[in-house]
Amino acid sequence: MRKVTVVLFILLSLPICNGQWIERDNPPHSVIFSSIDFLNSNTGCIGAGNIFFTSNAGENWSNVSQGSVNDVIEKIQVFSENTIYVKSNNAFWKTTNRGQNWNSNSSFDQYMTTFNFTSYNTGYIIGTTGRIFKTTNAGDNWFSLNLNVGSNLNQIQFVNENTGFIVGSSPSCILKTTNAGQNWTVNSFDGDGVFGISFINNTIGFALRNYNIIMKTTDGGASWDQLSSLSYPVRFIKFTSERTGYLAVTNVVTIGMISYYYPRIIKSTDYGNSWSYYEPGMYGFVRGISFIDDFIGFVLSDAIFLKTTNGGSTFISNNSNQIPDNFTLYQNYPNPFNPSTKINYELKTSADISLNIFDVNGKLLKILESGNKQAGSYSINFSAEGLASGVYYYSLITDGIVVDTKKAVLLK
Repeated sequence: MRKVTVVLFILLSLPICNGQWIERDNPPHSVIFSSIDFLNSNTGCIGAGNIFFTSNAGENWSNVSQGSVNDVIEKIQVFSENTIYVKSNNAFWKTTNRGQNWNSNSSFDQYMTTFNFTSYNTGYIIGTTGRIFKTTNAGDNWFSLNLNVGSNLNQIQFVNENTGFIVGSSPSCILKTTNAGQNWTVNSFDGDGVFGISFINNTIGFALRNYNIIMKTTDGGASWDQLSSLSYPVRFIKFTSERTGYLAVTNVVTIGMISYYYPRIIKSTDYGNSWSYYEPGMYGFVRGISFIDDFIGFVLSDAIFLKTTNGGSTFISNNSNQIPDNFTLYQNYPNPFNPSTKINYELKTSADISLNIFDVNGKLLKILESGNKQAGSYSINFSAEGLASGVYYYSLITDGIVVDTKKAVLLK
């Protein structure tokens, strides 16, 4: 019989796994994270005043801005292992040798919101007054496409070198070109605006209207159908296939005069018709998401970078007759919580277990469960009545070895 002890305390050296989201080593930074983009499952950049590059999925980071790009990084596009395009608050930047040298262009006569490159040389940048600029020499020079729809342009995506889409607000619109920006068609909508777009090919795409309405097109944007109307404002939208999509929101919890901010990932696996919450275990505003496929993705908050390799889902069986493959401790849900939350764990063999609650100083507060249990999946309710708001930790230990560490946040 194997002895297993489940305790709750701080272990800073272990990665924190929340709903199959794994916290990677975050680069040192003096300001909040602001943007993210990954080329593939290993290669990507995040912005935080400087630009940090990783080639091993966030295990290690290097500062590739070399002090040259010292502005708020609002948009990054990692085009290749060496070529990175960046839009800061005041200028457009590029490097072709992974940050050894940077060139900038700040000749725009208005605030530009974001950009998209379709090839090494060809890119588009859009502004808040409805103007679109294009470059054919990798951003050294930009020329206006002389199209002013009168809308604030919010996001741009090209699905190939000729076909692209732009969404705008005040008034709401979706623009489309099929000839590399020479001509654009305009599709107008009611409401505050269209704030996000995600096409998976040149016919099937999804858009975010009024921050909470998900729309879908199957004819390249000629017509749009409303799929879902959510009760919370969405910040980012990304569909990795027609079936699977991700939204990012920031959940606000107000206690007295203080507001707390917690990013949430919302996922659909049925073509956007229904959505489920996943809490990656982060704090602050969500700053960006970057998904490579249906399962591998990255999410960035003010100060935390997380990765998932299974789509961020937590799969828990409540049937104790099913034999798990490992000893596993799951993230409590909901988290943050008040006044109670559920803690799930799995045992692959019969074991003596103890589920204990500790405060941040390592003081034992209560024993939730103890004794011998058969192999299977278990769920127990943790009531925090009588405890103060704050952070509590719990870990799964088997034979003296820490398997995992979790954190629960009580907000009253």
